[in-house]
Amino acid sequence: MNRRRKIHMLNQKKKRMKFKKKRYMIYYILFSIILITTFLILSFTVFFNIEDVEIKGETIHKRDELLKIGGIKQGDNLILTNTKKAEKEILKNFNDIDCVTVSKNFPETITIDCYDCVVDFCCENNDEKFFLVSKNNKIFRLDDEIPKDAFVLVVEGINFNDLEIGKTFELPEEEEKKFKIIKDAIDSENIDNITKVEINKDKIYITFEDRITLEIEEIEKTNYLLSVSKNIIEKIAGKYEKGKIVYLKSKKSIHLIPIKNY
Repeated sequence: MNRRRKIHMLNQKKKRMKFKKKRYMIYYILFSIILITTFLILSFTVFFNIEDVEIKGETIHKRDELLKIGGIKQGDNLILTNTKKAEKEILKNFNDIDCVTVSKNFPETITIDCYDCVVDFCCENNDEKFFLVSKNNKIFRLDDEIPKDAFVLVVEGINFNDLEIGKTFELPEEEEKKFKIIKDAIDSENIDNITKVEINKDKIYITFEDRITLEIEEIEKTNYLLSVSKNIIEKIAGKYEKGKIVYLKSKKSIHLIPIKNY
């Protein structure tokens, strides 16, 4: 009997131990829930409020302008701040801003990295005015004159009269492919004296300094032809010489033809 009694007591002790462990586990879980809930409440009310705003990049717009349009206020909760919405509103309301990034820097700082539009090329409308297009293809202004360091884009069959300021510049798919190849080639060759790019159905004409025009029939040769043309204009063509640069398939050679000869 003593042995059975001892076994019974041991079993009872084990049950009590298990019950205590379960009870402690429940306490730990409840405590953790309370702790996490308290932290979240404090995070959305007391902690992580915006105390500092840092403006980076290159923009003419003031700090207060960007904050107002972006819907950001000092004292707002950093966690709840919608940075993507702020970026969208800034780009929507400022036609001359090309790109902007709004980021959170915990515990209390918002950073606005903002860059104004820099003209890349322009398109003439029926009123002989020019829509300016940025590096990121944003149409940001209408000017009376062609700005310095920008070229005029002409595309056969396309009227640029209906372009809208603040919108993204787009071309039909085929012309867009050609224009991208041309722009990439201009950038890779670091050419800054192009004044006109004309995209026609069968040919492309690229004009340097309003006086020498490169004629391109095969778009895949654009990089090569631009590189050689740049060298011709810098080292061979006279300062005031006018003409055209052509590629002769039969001889696989490039020639400058003075304007008096054609």
